[in-house]
Formats: sequence, C-alpha cells, structure tokens
Amino acid sequence: MRNGQTFVVPVGALTGSQSSTYDDWQTSIRIDHRFGDKHTLNGRYLYQDSGALGSIPNVAASQITPPGFSSIVPARTQGVNLQFASVLSPKWINEVRGAFLRSASATLALDPRSQSIPSIEVVELGLRGFNAGPTRTAIGLGVNLPQNQVRNTYQLQDNVSYTTGNHAWKFGADIRRNQLHQLFKPTTRGLLEYASLDFLVKDLATRANINKDLPGTARVLHNDWHDFFFFGQDEWKVRPNLTLTLGLRYENPGQPIQDLVDFNKPVLAAANNDPRFQLRPVPGRDNNNFQPRIGFNWNPQTRSSGVIGWLTGGDKLVLRGGYTRTHDYAYTNIALNIWSSFPFVAAVSSFPTIAATNLQGQTVNVVANGFTVLQNPPFNPNTVNRTIVDENFHMPVYDSLSFEVQREFTRDLVLRIGYVGTKGTGLFESVDANPTLVGCTVATAANNFCRSIPNQGPTRLRTNSGMSIYHSLQASLEKRLSSGFSAGLHYTYSSFIDTMSEIFNVSSGEIAVAQNSYNRRADRARSSFDRPHRLAGNFVYELPWFREQKGTTGLVLGGWQLNSQFSLQSGSPFTPLNGSDPAIALASISSLVGNAIRPNLNTTLDLSSMSVEEILQAGGRSLFSTITAAQRVGNAGRNILRSDGINNIDFGILKNTRIGENQRLQLRADFFNFTNSRDFGIPDSTVTSANFLNQWGTDGGNRRIIVGLRYVF
Repeated sequence: MRNGQTFVVPVGALTGSQSSTYDDWQTSIRIDHRFGDKHTLNGRYLYQDSGALGSIPNVAASQITPPGFSSIVPARTQGVNLQFASVLSPKWINEVRGAFLRSASATLALDPRSQSIPSIEVVELGLRGFNAGPTRTAIGLGVNLPQNQVRNTYQLQDNVSYTTGNHAWKFGADIRRNQLHQLFKPTTRGLLEYASLDFLVKDLATRANINKDLPGTARVLHNDWHDFFFFGQDEWKVRPNLTLTLGLRYENPGQPIQDLVDFNKPVLAAANNDPRFQLRPVPGRDNNNFQPRIGFNWNPQTRSSGVIGWLTGGDKLVLRGGYTRTHDYAYTNIALNIWSSFPFVAAVSSFPTIAATNLQGQTVNVVANGFTVLQNPPFNPNTVNRTIVDENFHMPVYDSLSFEVQREFTRDLVLRIGYVGTKGTGLFESVDANPTLVGCTVATAANNFCRSIPNQGPTRLRTNSGMSIYHSLQASLEKRLSSGFSAGLHYTYSSFIDTMSEIFNVSSGEIAVAQNSYNRRADRARSSFDRPHRLAGNFVYELPWFREQKGTTGLVLGGWQLNSQFSLQSGSPFTPLNGSDPAIALASISSLVGNAIRPNLNTTLDLSSMSVEEILQAGGRSLFSTITAAQRVGNAGRNILRSDGINNIDFGILKNTRIGENQRLQLRADFFNFTNSRDFGIPDSTVTSANFLNQWGTDGGNRRIIVGLRYVF
C-alpha cells in the first residue's frame, strides 16, 4: 500500500537453469627403480590445472537463480611423492615416504558487477541465502566470495613392520607441516535482509550487517602449524582360525588459531593497546588424543553337515568385530571465522532501528534506509560481532563399534550382514554466547539491546558441546569377477540423531544454532545427514564373444564391456523456519548465522513421514502458524521435514581394440544419471516465503554424457 492505494504485485515461483563447463588438464609422471633384491624406490609427480564455471557436483557450488550471480573456480595442484622400501631382514621391513603437495584455488565472480552491491535477501519472494551455492536465490554475490587460498603440505612418514611367531607388529610416525595463505573476508560488501517486497521498496531492512578491516589488520592470513601422528599395532594369530588386532594411535594436531596471536599484535598496537582489541580466548595445543583399537576375526570351522554345517558351510563363515576411537580434525575455517570478526574486523550488526508496520498489521523493528547506513556503520568495540572458541576447544571424539557376519556361498559369491554404531562426543557446536534476555522484546541501546552480557556485542561461540548417535544395519551381496562378470548389491538401514549437524549452515533448511539459547538440548533430533534407507549396486560385464579379437569381425565385435552403478537413497531432513524473530530471541546472533526461529505446528499429521508433495497437498503453509512476540520460540521440531530422495543410475559402454601385442585403443561412453531423473534438493523452508516448499526450483540434476578416447601403449 502506498499513499492509501493498494497495489497487487505477482511474485510467482523461482526457478532457473545455467550452463556449466569444466576444463581439467592432468599430467602425471611415475618412476620405479629397484636397488637389488631388498630396496625399492617409487616416485610420483602430479600436475593438475582446472577451471569450472557454474554448479558442478564435487567441483563448484555456484548460484544458479537468479542469473548474474554465478562464480568461476580456477585451481591448480602440484604434488610429488617419494617412497623408499627396504627389506632389512626376514622379519624387519621399513618404508619411508616424503611428500609435498601444493594446491591453489580461487572462487571469483563471473560478473564483477555482482561484487558492487550487498547481499540482498527478500524472505517473502524466496530470495534467500547469504553464502554462495546452488540453493542460494538472493541478489548480489554471496557474502563469502570472492576468496582464494594457497596451501602447502610437507609430509614425512615412516612405517616399520616386524613379524615374529604369531605376531605381526607395525609401528609408524607421520609428521606434517601445513602452510595456508588465504584471502577470506566475508561480508565486506554487507548483507541486507528484507521481510517483504513492501519493505524492500521502502528500504526497511529486518537484518543488516557488514565487516570492515580494523587498522593494523593484514589483508591475507598466513597460518603455519605442525601435526604429529604415531601408531602401534599387533595382529596376533591366537589360533589358526582366530586373529586379534590390538592397536593404539596418538594424534597431536597443530592449532592454527594460535597463529592469530601474531596477527593481532599490530591491531592491538594501532588501538593503543586497548585491552578490548586483544584476541581471547586462545586455546592451547590438544595433547590428549589417544585412540585405542581392538578387533577380531574368527572362523568357527564347524562340521559341514547338519543345521550347523548348513549355516556355516564348514569353514565358509567368518565373524568380525571391533571397537575404535577416532578424533575429528579441526578445519581451518574455524580460525578463518575468528580472523573475519573482531578484533580483526569491525563486524557490525547493531544498527539503529525504528518500529514499522508490515502489510499484515504487525509491528517489527527495522533498519531504516538500509542501503545508506550500511556504508557508514557505527563502530563500538563493545557492540561489534565476535566469533570466538572456547579456551578448552579440542578435537571431537567418535567411538565406533562394529560386528559383521560373512558367509561365502561359492568361490565368488559372498554375503555380509553387520551392525555399525558410532557415538560422537564433544562435537563442534555454534552457540549464542550472549543471548537476549527472556521477556525483553524491544532492543534499544538503553537496555544493551536486550543482551544478557552488557557492553558486549553478538558473540558466536564455537565449543565442544554437541553430541550424536548413529546405528545402522548393513547388508551386502558381492559377486567377484568370474566369467567376465562382477556385481555388488549393498543396503543400509540406519538412524542418525544429533544436537547440531554442523557449525555452518548445512542448507537453507537448517540454521546452525539452536532456536532456544537457554535450552539447546531441545534441538536434539534427526541429523541433517540422516538417510534411513540406502540401496546401491554395481556390475561390470565383459561381453563373451570374440574376446580374442581375431580378424576384422573380432576387432569390431570383440572387446565390449558394459558397466553400471545405481543408488537409491532417502532424502535430507530439513527444518521449517518462521521467517522472523518477533520475540528477538536470536537477535544477538542471527546476523552471523541466520534466523533459526521455527513456527508452530498447526496440524496433527506426522510430517516427518510425508514427502514434500504430500505436505503441499495436505495444506502446505497452512499446516504451520507463525509465532508472535508473546511466544519466544515455535513448537515445530528441528528437521521434521524431508526432501526428495536420490534415484540415480549411471551406465557405461566401453570398447577395447587391440593394436598388436602391446597397444590398445579404448573408446568409452559414460552416461551419468542415465534415466535423466530429477532428484530435487532442499526447498525454501520459510513458511512465510512465496517459494515455500518449492522443490521444483532447486537443481534436480540432469543427464551428462562423457565420451573419451584413450591410447594405451
């Protein structure tokens, strides 16, 4: 409505497409040399130069819709690997390996003009997402772009094997030096979010934030750290049909966050040693990562007659099981998030607000003239955004237990049925470390913006407070290669529950922070990586005729091979989102991670067992109701919805043609997504969005055909 007159603006649905290209040049050199009977030298060199445009699975994650905000990804990798193996005696074998890997990559705007404006989201129109990716539909280049990095890894590894009696001992050490030179300064152009088209026209932003470098901050971050890994293992053949494996591994990873202390010194000096500009807390090195491992392999070797013999086949049944503890390596993006916040960057999300009334008659707090005020943000060290880690920040722990029964039916046919379970403890979690006070619904400077810690801005804390549990039943039937045919069929039935699936947003359908900062355990639910059912299979079949390829007919009709692999999998869980935070429950952190507030359920239907199409047929957004300021958080659960599953079949045809005794010409055609099935991604899950549950606006995939010619000599 403008000047008393009402205008109806059709918004429609978002969908789009984009061509993608990928160029990849690879060069490899291999050297093998034997120094007598006891010493062998192996060398490898790899050079790879590639470039990607558009969104390509496992290569580039570029925005597709609307057009004009896509990215390109040039990359180059060089690696050298030398290995020297020595047979020192009949009992002792030593292998020493040295390696160097250098990888450089960048993600840049395809159209430089997209870098000249902030990231603009309009919730009502379905223009969502601030980080670049195929599911992002906002305007402007993603806030995490452009970026580039150069990574050097030096590695020295030594493994010793000693065999005596019934014991086979192995010991080893792995020492690495890691260097990372990275330009990563997100949100330097700023981010604006508008609840509706009406608010966009009036420039009334419901969310605004921008990052600007502080004096003394370097443009490029340089990290340099060392990792140390050691292990010992014994394979003990207790009896001819029973083997025990006992091992212990120790990991002492470096801590890239400690490098930030040196980069903080110039910033602190430029601020006249103001203690507010000092980096803290700084976690120490994680020295307590012992990983015990135990396993067994038992062949009962029963009689081959009777019921027992029918079950075991005599000596055709094997029982396997074990327990292991592992740790998750702390990735460098955690340090980079600290680097891109105060005290290195003035990360501002607290702007003066006014009260505004939307078209539904609700009063909300907004930033007036968002475009203008974003360019001149107010700076106060007491109120800027921070990303910190707990002073006891360490590697998460995973305890895994497995048991498997393997039955061989014929020489080349094997059935396996087993259980695999994993418990995660101390997992990485993003926490609102300065939550708003319960009952405070109007944030002003006078009440410290309702924050629980006065004179401190929005604070995103990375801590080891998450947990997970995974149970699975796994079965497989494998036919080994015989008569030119091999195949496999694998099925997994599983349940995966956690309190948070990632410290970064997994998708537009899950925000990486609990909606209730005072009751984070209420977010315990299906993991974003939960896939209850997965069925996969493959086969390779060498056609039996004219395998000798004699004569013209043999050259034409012989040497053909067919191969295929398929996967059928449950979809990804995702969360319905309210689209606003009327009680400002997450006002202190939403500018850093997004709005995680959920709506209320307006139905008794079990939405978790329904497909997106079924939910839309049952009422769609009418099955939810948005909350008001009188209710702090919604009652809808986390990850109660599930996206479209995966139904993918790949198929290949290969023709080998012999040219003399030592030469071969290979022609192959590979069909990826052979049936051209559309497997849609996670749709917009904001219940107030015009694009709510529009899975057809996501990239459903398409058929790709690759034809190759190879000459082997």
